Amino acid sequence: MKMIKIMAILFFIVFIPLMVYGQKNPYWQEPTAADVDSLKIVLQSTDNDSLKMYMNRQLGMYYQEVNRFTALSYFETQLNLAKMLRQKIWEADALSSIGYVSSLTQNYPGSLNSLLTARDILSDPQTGTDLWNVYLFSEDGDANRARLTVLTAIINHLGVLNYFVANYEKALEYYDEVAVVNEELNDKVLSSFIHLNKGESLAGLGKYDLAKTEFLAALESFQSAGYEKYNGLLYWDIGKVYEAKGNYSEAKKYYELSVTTSVEVESPDFLGEGYLALATVFQITESPDSSFIFAHKALSTYRAMSDSLGLIKAHSTLALVFDAQAQIDSAYYHMKEAKTLTLAMNREERVKEFQVLGLNEQLRLNDLETEKVLFQSRMRTYGLAAGIGVLFLISLITYRNSRRQKKDKAIIETSYANLKATQTQLVQQEKLASLGQLTAGIAHEIKNPSTL
Repeated sequence: MKMIKIMAILFFIVFIPLMVYGQKNPYWQEPTAADVDSLKIVLQSTDNDSLKMYMNRQLGMYYQEVNRFTALSYFETQLNLAKMLRQKIWEADALSSIGYVSSLTQNYPGSLNSLLTARDILSDPQTGTDLWNVYLFSEDGDANRARLTVLTAIINHLGVLNYFVANYEKALEYYDEVAVVNEELNDKVLSSFIHLNKGESLAGLGKYDLAKTEFLAALESFQSAGYEKYNGLLYWDIGKVYEAKGNYSEAKKYYELSVTTSVEVESPDFLGEGYLALATVFQITESPDSSFIFAHKALSTYRAMSDSLGLIKAHSTLALVFDAQAQIDSAYYHMKEAKTLTLAMNREERVKEFQVLGLNEQLRLNDLETEKVLFQSRMRTYGLAAGIGVLFLISLITYRNSRRQKKDKAIIETSYANLKATQTQLVQQEKLASLGQLTAGIAHEIKNPSTL
């Protein structure tokens, strides 16, 4: 047994990086239901903290659309291990996942705090130079690309969070920001998510034709990348577009595709959404029996997931079905269940708290921007003052040099004038001396005439 344990640990230490490196989009790969038991066995067997961190991440990825609270537990363990191991990118990745799952459970303030913390961690380009298992985050093993990959996931989740609170314009801004970074990464799966998420926000704004275009682009992109997990959600989104336009037959077709696909890819969350959508369409088209069947299937699905939001929608749909059939007691029961769950979730207060946190974050960013502007202004002022000082110094030196030159010129001119005067005087003296000598010679000859 001990040997099996050692072999299992060695397998994950040696082969996981190689397996991940060989995958087209390693960061987005998620385990299947068949992998979960093996992952749990290794998690219980190993004493290696790095492996534990990896196993908790993978299990959290599997459960995030299956059982939200179980997923949160795994991601929080990943976070604690990442902090202990000082693995900043792993820490930011765990916070990003916690933020995403928290938004799904309508814990909007908690989601925002986690995502903003994650973004701050990765704001430094030097983060992650000692990254463990870099090939999980970047297929080419580049640490900076790994950082950018996780950073885009964080920003994308910030967009999803704003979508959930009906802040569609802000969500679109985040998706545009992700698209800019993805120009460098060229990640096909990320590109697919951008199309999907943009489509949902555009649909929220009532721009159904643009939304449909984005959904179809996402569907094609996911298929090209070989990533099918969210196809069920995409079919559901397209069905919602047709339902909004009153084309219930087309809506029903896509909802049925959503249900079939969600079963195939083992996505109970999107399966529940598909059941509820079909229940709504059958209710509108006056098929109460079919509406009841699908609403009840949705209720069972969300009970298995412990998904409170899904349960609220399922109970609300069943209340409407029974009310339409004048079954008052059953309608009241489901309405009461939905109300109880709604009060427990306290969505309105969480939205308000999120808005306050969002406002505080915006104020913080504005303060940083203001400080940046003030700093730049101070630097310009200091630069201007320094420039003026330099010009003043140059002017002073030039002035002093000018004065010195004028003084030197005056001295030279005076010296030259003195020299000219002295020269003139010497010439005069020489002339007088010569005249004196001539006069003396003549006088001598007169007094002493020369004889022949």
